[in-house]
Amino acid sequence: MIEQLSADLRQEFPGRLGFSVSNLNYMRAMVTAWGGSGSIPPRVVEELPWGHVRALLDGLDRLEDRDWYARHALDQGWSRDVLRFQITTGLRGRMGVAPSNFTETLPSPDSDLAQQMTKDPYVFEIAALTDRMRERDLEQALMDRLQRTLLEFGRGMTLAGRQVVCQLTAWIGK
Repeated sequence: MIEQLSADLRQEFPGRLGFSVSNLNYMRAMVTAWGGSGSIPPRVVEELPWGHVRALLDGLDRLEDRDWYARHALDQGWSRDVLRFQITTGLRGRMGVAPSNFTETLPSPDSDLAQQMTKDPYVFEIAALTDRMRERDLEQALMDRLQRTLLEFGRGMTLAGRQVVCQLTAWIGK
């Protein structure tokens, strides 16, 4: 039925894009994902580009997760690639789960707020490091990545220093 609908829509609206079988299947999945037949997706989903909606459908199974990532993608202005990266690395699960002693040292409302403001250990996928590492190894991997990035920009790019200690000197006029 979807194949026939796709063909009919293309014939009825020549020159219009978006009526492929794949897109129609995503449209059906969107309606199913956000509440089943006859319901309207939340406003935040309506404000996202279509590629973002497809990324949410491809990467997430739970409605709560899709809504959370959709809201953050809109609020933070994430590109589709950033949204996919955040889904792949499990940003929602990482938010606010850093080990802490907030519950033992702060009263309840404050400890909850402090915990929500923290993140778990950083994800250094860009540096191709996945295991525990020493700070020196992390710095070297990040600097190597920065150097490769600057080289991709072409001639004229430079990295002036590394761990440069800034000293302030007071100059006294005559």
